[in-house]
Amino acid sequence: MEYNKSKHPSRKYTIRHLTKYDYAGEVQKSSNLIRLRPVDDTRQQVHSYSISIDPEVDILEFEDVFGNRVSRVSLEEPHQSLSILTESSVEVLDSDPFDFSKHGYQMDLPITWLPWQKEMLEPYLKAAELPEAHLRELEEYARSFASDQNNDLMETLFALNLTIFREYDYVPGSTTIDTTVYEVFQQKKGVCQDFTHLFLCLARLLNIPARYCCGYIFTGQTSEARATSDATHAWVQVYLPELGWKDFDPTNGILPRGEHMRVAHGRWAKDATPLVGTVEPAVAQNLTVDVQVIEQPSANPVTS
Repeated sequence: MEYNKSKHPSRKYTIRHLTKYDYAGEVQKSSNLIRLRPVDDTRQQVHSYSISIDPEVDILEFEDVFGNRVSRVSLEEPHQSLSILTESSVEVLDSDPFDFSKHGYQMDLPITWLPWQKEMLEPYLKAAELPEAHLRELEEYARSFASDQNNDLMETLFALNLTIFREYDYVPGSTTIDTTVYEVFQQKKGVCQDFTHLFLCLARLLNIPARYCCGYIFTGQTSEARATSDATHAWVQVYLPELGWKDFDPTNGILPRGEHMRVAHGRWAKDATPLVGTVEPAVAQNLTVDVQVIEQPSANPVTS
């Protein structure tokens, strides 16, 4: 897909993502859904993408209900391991995430959506399914940000993004896929998936549509950033009137620009999981993941 490179500089990356399953015993069948093809649109261009599976198997490609590109692989023969390798070349616009401020953008909470807009955005307005008491506490927490910022929409989102970065500890292994948003709120620690879910829930409680975004982040692999490029990363996209989907990264307390590469999005993490599958019979398995994100010289470098 073509996009306007003359208006903004861009950054170019190669991504190598290897996932390997080693099973404790022989598996008769396995089936996997793979969401690892980067998004190709007006802000991000995919120059090349390849996927290889070992053992070899036919690959079914389709687009899911969220518009994500998905590969389905089903192995019907006995096997004791499965390797999935994807390699991509991606170019990302390095646009200033604060461009909107140059045009005097300002909006107050609460946002009023037209009926047809609310119908389209409904999946991204539903808060997490939690006990009523937990939701009320989270709503009070969300409203405190709006109150502190005099109900200014953008300042509320900035404050929420920075607060999660500053007051919540990045602790790998401190949560599981079953950890709730309320538990993250209470224990004040987690990983990028948890902080993204918390931001999503708080934004939605303020009637701000928000969705989960999964992809990669480039940190140079020597950065002290809390989320490094040795794994997939998650962040938030909120839908703002007359701006569209705007990215926020609460794990690192920034507004993403040219260092984030989008792969998939959905209501929650389960909609954008990079790889999910089943095996028959169920056996213990060892999972290893190796991700390399390397920046390449760009034909359209950043200029002053």
